[in-house]
Amino acid sequence: MAMVATIIAMPSIVSAAETARAQSVISNCDAIKRTDFSTIPEAPTDVISAKQVVAVNDVPAHCEVEGIVAPNVGFKIKLPEENWNGRFFMHGCGNYCGTFDYEKYCEKPLRKGYACIVTNAGHVTRPADVNWTDGQWAYNNLQAELDYGGRASHVTAVAGKAITASFYKKNPEKSYYMGCSYGGHQAMVLAQRFPWDFDGIVGGGAPNRLGDLMQQNVWALTHAYDKNYTPIFSESDVNVLHKAVLDKCDMDDGVKDGLVGNPRACKINPDELVCKKGQKGNCLSQDKADAAKKMYSGPTDSKGKKLTAGGWAPGTELFWRKVYRPDGTGLAALAKNYFRYMGRTPELGAGWTPEDYDFDMDYKRNDVMEALYAADNPDMRRFKAAGGKFINYVGWHDMGTVPGVAIDYYETVEKTMGGREATQDFFRMFMIPGSLHCRNGEGAEDIDFLTYIEEWVEKGKAPDVMIGARRDESGKVLFTRPTYPYPLMLKYKGAGDPNDAGNFEPVMSR
Repeated sequence: MAMVATIIAMPSIVSAAETARAQSVISNCDAIKRTDFSTIPEAPTDVISAKQVVAVNDVPAHCEVEGIVAPNVGFKIKLPEENWNGRFFMHGCGNYCGTFDYEKYCEKPLRKGYACIVTNAGHVTRPADVNWTDGQWAYNNLQAELDYGGRASHVTAVAGKAITASFYKKNPEKSYYMGCSYGGHQAMVLAQRFPWDFDGIVGGGAPNRLGDLMQQNVWALTHAYDKNYTPIFSESDVNVLHKAVLDKCDMDDGVKDGLVGNPRACKINPDELVCKKGQKGNCLSQDKADAAKKMYSGPTDSKGKKLTAGGWAPGTELFWRKVYRPDGTGLAALAKNYFRYMGRTPELGAGWTPEDYDFDMDYKRNDVMEALYAADNPDMRRFKAAGGKFINYVGWHDMGTVPGVAIDYYETVEKTMGGREATQDFFRMFMIPGSLHCRNGEGAEDIDFLTYIEEWVEKGKAPDVMIGARRDESGKVLFTRPTYPYPLMLKYKGAGDPNDAGNFEPVMSR
């Protein structure tokens, strides 16, 4: 006779306190859905949904609220069920935004007890495979451009704080913002135009002027790539250039590690690498040397006048072939769509190509729309007076913005604010050797920015040094390095393990 297994469902044992807490959160989520937020000053808000999300992979259970600030600024906010730390956090979006993809960056703040919000910056893009370069949402849509240019970040913060206060029955004690790339641009906008929104801001890889960044992209597309967006530099070409840079400048930080500590001081002359008569290999043709000089210099007019504060830094050569995709997508599409749909009035339309850009005239035509987009105001007195603190970081290998332009902005802030001491009291910039755009480079770019900004805001502990790590794919630390507030750079002390940040010290970079 076959045995029949009988499975008896056992009732789960849940404490009365746990049941009460769960019911409280569900009740709070339901209450958010029923609350009228349409009268929030500056940010009339409609809540679309509010749902309870269970804990997964150390991300705590939370109430997720989705809504719209009129007319079209979408947002998602995640409110921890328990152990809210009394703080509000906003993460920026990248490129042309248009999605909630950046909600994944809420995981760390949620683990620390933050309420966390993200925004689509006021529009929805086309399908996900192209959404980060899509610019068609801006075509003849001034409201969307105004939102993208800064309003969306501000009203999202205002609405998010109101919803947070409603959920927890008290206002956040401190508010923080973090973002990179266009998220770094949003950081600059918030500090310059809305200095009361956040106590602490971390902004990385910020293109202060979108038109200048897109002009840099067009410059590279038209001088380092052919009309099919195929790089003119071969693997051999970039290897020759990169070796010359390392041979000359690798030891500027006292360690031979394949990283240039201060690329701005690395004076490389591609003409010295031109092939001699009869030489084959390990050299450049004259036309490649001329193109390399253009990449280092950045955009100029036909008379050689520089249009911005620099181009790609020495040390980036191995990435020159990889910045733009041969199919014209990626950063190539980012530049094209900016000038087609966003960067001019009237818009230039779908027929415009990078080859149409006139470096003698067109840079003068970018400023009408920069009135909406630009985040280059060096007068940060209101942000300082409000008690705000700002950590700005840029990778020396960043080609999604331009390190020289970032440095020029910071130095202008110093001049405007009354000198280095008066500036670094609230605003510090960190240049990270080997780091690409928002990470993914070869340097020690894994830095806990959130903890550093917290300590500056809440404990008055200014970041005189931040420690970064370089990890392999498994997460193992390969080496650590300090990074110091510009214009300081790191220098090996000459003794001890060069993979240990403790064996470096700060020196002036200029």
